[in-house]
Amino acid sequence: MKTKRMEGSPAVLVAAGFIIGYAFLHPASLVVVCLFEKDVFDFFAIVIESFSVSHLAMGAYFAVIGALLGGIVAVYLVSLRKTNVKLFDINNGLKRQNEKLRQKVSASKTGNEVLLKKIRPVLNRIENGVDIISNKSAGGLNLRQTALLKITKDNIDRLYEVIESLVLGSPGRCDNAGGA
Repeated sequence: MKTKRMEGSPAVLVAAGFIIGYAFLHPASLVVVCLFEKDVFDFFAIVIESFSVSHLAMGAYFAVIGALLGGIVAVYLVSLRKTNVKLFDINNGLKRQNEKLRQKVSASKTGNEVLLKKIRPVLNRIENGVDIISNKSAGGLNLRQTALLKITKDNIDRLYEVIESLVLGSPGRCDNAGGA
């Protein structure tokens, strides 16, 4: 997992927040206050004054504020790391399930092809028998027998379409319209 940027320990982040609060936030706040209160503005003098003993209590407040912010960042990064690990595990699980499904689909297609190779010859013989009867080569037919043979021939044609759709993997026409 690529989380190199988030590997700082919480204690380091709290300490960094403490230092940033004391060394940067405290002088910055004093500069802002002096901007509005003093007539003469000397940036470096104000920054140096912020580290004097008279401003030590105020510096401590900003150090605590910085440490609290560092702690919040640490909690956020730990939470983010945990979420990242969970998402990584979920992603791996989904990849495994996807591969299993691909294997099942592949096996299913192979099984369909074997089954269809066995069905086609039988279906061809049935169709040839129906053709012989419907062409009246085997004798005459009444109207009801002719209608039933037409329905049977239509069903055989639909069955061929279903077989082709299974082999090609596209949806075939599997409706029941006009069939018996």
